[in-house]
Amino acid sequence: MIISDLQFWFPVEYTNSIIGGVKTSANAQTVASSRFAYAQANAISIGDITYASTTTNTSVTNTPTASISYSYANADAYALDKNNSSNSSYTSISLWASTK
Repeated sequence: MIISDLQFWFPVEYTNSIIGGVKTSANAQTVASSRFAYAQANAISIGDITYASTTTNTSVTNTPTASISYSYANADAYALDKNNSSNSSYTSISLWASTK
């Protein structure tokens, strides 16, 4: 069977708009252990108006009597178009403390 009268695409006019709406994603991961701290954050925004921000912080303190490790990660994402909005946020905190 031969089909020859189908059109598979045609021009569509959308001004200042992303076809498909809005999407956001936020992820954060932290690890703290003796003499080690790790923090990672990811934020993604898709839309006409977008905002994405990440913050990470780590600290390791070793004294003759104690060991303290701290890690912090935060991710925020926001997206907006004329019909929809999306918001994602994720925060992770890890703490390790021990005496020697």
